[in-house]
Formats: sequence, C-alpha cells, structure tokens
Amino acid sequence: MASDVDTFIYFLQKKFDRIRSLEIKTDPDEDPESAHLFKRVLYVGIIDVLSKTVFPKKENHGRTVSFIREFCGWQHSEKVSLPHLARLLKKSPEPEFSGLRQLVGSEMGKWKQGISMGLDKDIDEGAIKPLWPKEKEYEKPLRNVSLESIKHVHLFYAYRNSLIHEMRKPGYGIDFDPSDQDPYYHSMSHVGHGGIKSETWELVYPIGFIERLCKKALNEVREYYIREQLNPYDTFAFGSYWIEELNR
Repeated sequence: MASDVDTFIYFLQKKFDRIRSLEIKTDPDEDPESAHLFKRVLYVGIIDVLSKTVFPKKENHGRTVSFIREFCGWQHSEKVSLPHLARLLKKSPEPEFSGLRQLVGSEMGKWKQGISMGLDKDIDEGAIKPLWPKEKEYEKPLRNVSLESIKHVHLFYAYRNSLIHEMRKPGYGIDFDPSDQDPYYHSMSHVGHGGIKSETWELVYPIGFIERLCKKALNEVREYYIREQLNPYDTFAFGSYWIEELNR
C-alpha cells in the first residue's frame, strides 16, 4: 500500500517539478503573461487528478470544490468576493436587497484605486446572511448564480473551467509578479463608446498561488492516503480500452 502511494505521488511530483521549471518562449506580439497560461492549465490538471482519487463519486464541480476545501489549505476560500457580490446586486434591483447594497457599498468604499487589495478585504458569509432575503425566490437572484456561487472556492472552479475549456483566464486581471502566492484585486479603467469611462476591480489568482495550492495538495493527499490506508490507483481503470467500464 505505502509503496503504491509513494509511486503515485512521485509520479505527480515529477510532473509538478517539470511544470515549475518550464520556460515557454512567446512571440513578440504576444502578451508575455500568456506563457504562464500553459503552466496554469497543467497545475490545474494535477489538482484534477488528485481530486478524482479522493472524491471519485462526485461530479467535476463538487469534486473540485470539496478537494480545495479539504486539501489545499486556502485560508480565504470561503470568503465572498465583494466585486462579484456588488455586480450581482446591481443586476438584482429588488428592494429586498437594499440593506445588503448599503453594506457592500460601504465596504467597497474603503478600497483604494491604485492599491492591490487582498482577499482578506472580502466579506464573510456571516455578515451577509442576516441581510439576504429569506424568500425562496431570492436563493438565486440570477439564473444559476447564488451567494454560494461567488465564494472563492466556487470561483476557482469557474477559473479552472475557463483554463481547460477556453484556454484563457476569466476577467482582465494582470499577474504583475509571478512569485506572488496570494490572490488579490487591482483596479482597472475601461473606456467605452463615446469616451465613457468605467472602473472595475479585477480578481487575480497569480501563477505562484496556483503552484502553492498544487504543492500543498500533493503533501496533504499523501498523508491522507497513508492515514486512511487508501490506494490512489484503486480509482483508476487501467487496460487496453478507452472506455473505463470496459477495463473493469
């Protein structure tokens, strides 16, 4: 059992080390940050592999969220993103949200443009719940968007999907320093038609943060396998056939 665990983790650790050492050249006309896109996709791939070994019966969303919560040591994963909440409330004009709009406006009024804001400046669910309408119709003010949806642990899943299925990061955030290991927001000005200007707060999950999550997960999952006497290979079907059921 222990030898299987060590073999499995060694395999993924070697992949992790290879990803971290990658130096990807970019074309002169290409955004230099786009080189990190490939690393992000690969790191997320390792997290996907690990999550399957622990939550094999869950679908992708539930598996990813549960894994991040249990094995990645992300302090602010349950925080509610203030800019996402502000946007949700802007698209939900009902008077029932008035008290919450005032709270969010007060909190975001403390944010200073030109200064990056860490996720510690986001808001806890406990501060929101008393002001959230109790009626069932407001559980999801927008189709498929609830309060739970804009917690960071769920936003990470949206981030993962954008990387894997669209080969891009969501939003317009800039990863200023690849060595940053903590997510942050930065302000951005947008000029629209007729010179109309708007300001947004862009969320950034730096490449250093994704690397940190992946590294933490490898260490935590190994200890979990050994403690629970689990063999990670048991969740995979090996064989000649590309359809799993045909190899079982």
